[in-house]
Amino acid sequence: MSGCLLAFLVVGGLFLVMMIGGGIWFYSQFSGFVGATGDMAKLMVDAQKAPGTKEMKSAGCTDAFALDMKKMAKVIQRFEDEMAKRENRKPKDMTADIGKDGGSNMLVCKKTFGEPPTCDKVAKAFIDSQHPDGSITVTVEGAGGVGKCTERFDKDGKSLGAGKKVDIPTAQ
Repeated sequence: MSGCLLAFLVVGGLFLVMMIGGGIWFYSQFSGFVGATGDMAKLMVDAQKAPGTKEMKSAGCTDAFALDMKKMAKVIQRFEDEMAKRENRKPKDMTADIGKDGGSNMLVCKKTFGEPPTCDKVAKAFIDSQHPDGSITVTVEGAGGVGKCTERFDKDGKSLGAGKKVDIPTAQ
C-alpha cells in the first residue's frame, strides 16, 4: 500500500468520524426545532389544501389558506417549549388564548392580479361551505402583498370588526 493511499484513507476516516459526530451533536442540540419546523411546513401545506380553500378561490383568491388555529397553537407551543428549554425557564402556555381572539380558523386570501375580493366575500364563501365551530379571521392581500383587509367574523358571517393580520409566505 502506498503512503498516499494510506494518508487518504486516514484523512477520509477522520472526516467520516467528524461528520458522524457533528451530525449526532446537531441532532442532540436542535432536533426539537427541526421537528417543529417540519410540523410548521406540514401545517402550511395542509392549510393550502384545506376544506374551504376551493370555495375561497372561487370567490376570487389566487392563493387560499385555511389554518386551523388549534393545530397552529400546538406547533407554536413546540417552538416555545424548545426556546424555554434553551433559556432554562418554564415555557409559556401558547395555547391558552386560541379561540378567544383569532377564532377557530385563520383564512388568508392572496390575489396576484386584478382587484382582490372583500373580506366579507371570502368569509361568506368559507362559512357557507364549511360551517365553522367558532369565529374566523380573514386577511385579503392584493398584488405584492399589499393588504386590503383583515376582519373577524362570527360563525354565521357577522362582522366582529378588525382582526390581526398573519403573514403567510408563498412562492411567487
